[in-house]
Amino acid sequence: MKLACPNCGSALADADVNVANNVAFCRACSQAYQLSELVGGGPGPRVNPPFDPTSDPPKGCWYRETMDGWTAGATSRSPIAFFLVPFMCVWSGASLGGIYGSQIVQGKFNPFMSLFGIPFLLGSVLFWAIAAMTIDGKVILTATGDDVTIFTGVWGFGWRQHTTISPDSRIDTNLANIPYPGRNGSAITIEGPKSIRFGSGLSFTRQMFLIQVLRYKFNLMD
Repeated sequence: MKLACPNCGSALADADVNVANNVAFCRACSQAYQLSELVGGGPGPRVNPPFDPTSDPPKGCWYRETMDGWTAGATSRSPIAFFLVPFMCVWSGASLGGIYGSQIVQGKFNPFMSLFGIPFLLGSVLFWAIAAMTIDGKVILTATGDDVTIFTGVWGFGWRQHTTISPDSRIDTNLANIPYPGRNGSAITIEGPKSIRFGSGLSFTRQMFLIQVLRYKFNLMD
């Protein structure tokens, strides 16, 4: 079944239709729709009002003006945390406890076992960081003029990326380097003077909101 945008009539690509999140996105006019409304049909074409980031943003998203620009963000909280956190407790507790805990209890240092445990230690750090993001992680955009800073982290800890957006910049979604558990494997990409990728931990709906905010604020909606 092929879907069309009720605003401009363009065909919606399969990659822009997310059944799990009940969202369909039209790249031609940069509008997101509820998939159930499109499938259900209606009494004729429905024209969406112009995008307004302050008007009823999706749950878990926000936007506000600041003294010298604006800021917008979205949370990466996810129910997958109820599975991921207990799993990590068991996995890291068993692996690291068996490798390093036994050495501490015995009071003996085993170089071979310590080296063997490094991949498990690094893996635990990585996946605990992902688990923390599913608990209370945030992606926050802060813009001043054409400069945008993207913070990705939890409880004030994380990393920042900086880029400058020009009229030739392209803002879209693409496959993520490290897909998050329970997500669709995509990330937000800004292609311009300095190309960056972020937001792989966000749901499709929240990614679309941040993309629309960026396109709207930098006049890239067309």
